[in-house]
Formats: sequence, structure tokens, C-alpha cells
Amino acid sequence: MKKKPHFSVIVACYNEEKIIERCIKSILNQDFSDFELVLINDGSTDNTKQILDKYKQNKKIVIIHKSTNEDKPKRINEAVAASKGRIIAVTDADSIVPKNWLSSFKKEFEKYSEAAAIGGVYESAEQDAVSLAGNMFERIFMDTGLIPNLLPGANSAYKKQDFIESGGYPLRKWGADAMIDLNMRKTGKKIRISRNIKVKTGYPKTVKASLKRKFVWGGGLASILDGTKFRLNFLLRPAYYTVLCFICIATIFSYFVNQFAFLISLILFLTILLLPSLALSVLSIFWILKEKKYAYSKALPLMLFLPTVQEFSYFIGFLYVMSGGKLENAWRQKK
Repeated sequence: MKKKPHFSVIVACYNEEKIIERCIKSILNQDFSDFELVLINDGSTDNTKQILDKYKQNKKIVIIHKSTNEDKPKRINEAVAASKGRIIAVTDADSIVPKNWLSSFKKEFEKYSEAAAIGGVYESAEQDAVSLAGNMFERIFMDTGLIPNLLPGANSAYKKQDFIESGGYPLRKWGADAMIDLNMRKTGKKIRISRNIKVKTGYPKTVKASLKRKFVWGGGLASILDGTKFRLNFLLRPAYYTVLCFICIATIFSYFVNQFAFLISLILFLTILLLPSLALSVLSIFWILKEKKYAYSKALPLMLFLPTVQEFSYFIGFLYVMSGGKLENAWRQKK
């Protein structure tokens, strides 16, 4: 009987002709060889199918083509069902994994044997200022616990049995990554986030694209709240902008009522608006020095304003879905 692989690496693809090969090559370049790679093509309309078929002769690779386009969570679950590994490692088609990616997961599972799932962190695959600023902001806030440390969709590994017992990826357009984390925790399964396991993944290269991504992420948060145990850091960003909006309205109103009240309101508004940006800029410098990520220095000027604008877009997306708005399918969102 053929020995089952230790890992099954899952990559779901939809119209990824420009980037899928760099992902495949990085996975095949692992220093730990006991794995299979399951590539599932979700009805791509570009040349993704032809690119995947170039790897049909590789015995490590299982290729699944689907004729129709569905949701990404469904395709990942189907790939898991077809997999043979004891541990499921998931990454995205726009990601580049390091050579020690699987061996690092293996060491973490051996060290923390009670863990049902282990996640890592992201680095930006691109080196432009907007991409680096987006990644640096996330890393700083995750390191400080101001935003939730959940299993990242493009850098996570699960014990297959625990993945199945938790119901796999919830079949939803947005928030599936967060929901599988929360579902596992609800059933008492242990999850660990390791900052030593890093994957380079795609970030929006333009301000407009970054605002669109934040909008849908905010909407994604709103879409999972009904089934989520309350956690303060889930609502920290919406709460901040709610307070800021109320103070802004009060400032405008006070302008027509009382000059002194207007001055106090204006000072309060500017303090709440600008102080976090200044603090974040200082934290960014310390983070660059601590992580020795000197290439991120080019993003420092953007840290004065871009995160504030991005998080406001996140807040608007949150309000949009909370008020009944619907988000486009996650597969359709382009960076």
C-alpha cells in the first residue's frame, strides 16, 4: 500500500494565469519532501487550466478541474476531500511560500501537539509603497492584539481530522477564513499563530484598490457577527470611526451655536483623528528596526494617512453590510 503523504497542500485557483506558476514553484521547492500538492481550478476562463496541465506528469501534484465557477470555500473543501495527507496546508494562488514552509509547520505541530491548526503571518509579495504600508499596518496591529489573530487563509495548516470535525470551510462568500477559526475554537480545539511562519502574498498596489479591499473586509466582518462570540478587538475599528463621526457632526453643529464649544469640539476631533496616525508612524519605525525590514521604510510617509483612510473604508463596508447591503463574491474581487 502506498504511504500517505504527511502534508496535502491545497491551492484553489480562479483566473490566476499571471501568478499561479510562481506559487507552484515555491511549493515544489520545499526542503520537506513528504507532501502532495492539490490544485483545484474553479472554472477559470483564462489560461489557468493550460498552465496547471503542464504539471500533470508530476507525481506530487493532483489537478482537479471544475467546469463551473463556485465559491472558494466549496472548492477548498472538495480539494481536502480528495487529499490523502494527514495535515492540510492551505495557501493562495497569489502567494509565495518559503523553502521551509512545510518543515516549519511540522516543527510547530510537534512542539504543540495539542494544536488542531496552526497559522502564520503575511509579508508583502510586492515591494511598492502601498503594498508594504498595507502589510506593515496589519502586522503591527496583529502583534499588539488590536485586530484579531485569526488563521490566515493563505498561510494555515490543519490536522485533517480536526478540519473535518469542524465542518471545513463554511460555504459563504466572505468571512470563511475567520469562521473556520471561530468554529474550531467553539468546539474546544486549540489554535496557534506562529510569527515565524511567513508567506509572501499579494497586497493592493494602488490606494483605490486598497480601499476597495478594506471595504469588502469590513463587510466581511459584519457578515460573520451573527455567529460570532463577542470579541472587543473585532469591533474596535467600527467603534473608533463611530465616535469620530459623532464628534465631527457635533463640531459642525457647534460652529453655528457657540464659538468656544466649536473650538473644543474641533480640538477633540483633530486629536482623535491625528493622534493614532502619529502613534502608528512611530510604531512603524520601531517595527522596521525590530524586524529588520528596512525595505519597508519607503512606506513610512504613507503611514501618516493611508491606514486612517483605509480603515474608514473598512468602517463604511461594515455599515453597508450591517444595513443590508450585499458583497460581491470573494472570487470576483481583484487587487
